[in-house]
Amino acid sequence: MIFVFFLIVLTLAYMLFMSVKGRKGSSIVKFVGPRGTGKTTTLNALLRVNGKTVPTLESYKVMYESITIHDVIEKEGSFLEKYGIDDASATYFFFLKDFNDACKHPETKGFDIRLVYFGSCDASKAKEQKVIVLNGNPSEIKIHLPN
Repeated sequence: MIFVFFLIVLTLAYMLFMSVKGRKGSSIVKFVGPRGTGKTTTLNALLRVNGKTVPTLESYKVMYESITIHDVIEKEGSFLEKYGIDDASATYFFFLKDFNDACKHPETKGFDIRLVYFGSCDASKAKEQKVIVLNGNPSEIKIHLPN
């Protein structure tokens, strides 16, 4: 009887350890930005989902490898509230509507925000502005995701 009890306790401890270990290795990524900037198209490319996208009406999250990716919709409020920038442990990919919007991006200390432009532009300008340019190829985002 004691052996069975010990075995159950040991199994529960192992399950708890594995669940904590699994969570520790995962990352949180949030795709944010105005409508029509390529967030959902990029997410679908990562997940290998083909087809036309429609406007996203609600925020949602999916798992990609060990990364939880949130597709966040705009809301009313300040810049941080509008785009759901509220978790300092997350990596934010802010999708720009126009490449020139990169210089209009407000200062957001304490958050890891990476600017992304879905279209094409001059590589030297992109490097200078620290913008990830996808050149219409959404799967290019893979190399910029956290490990």
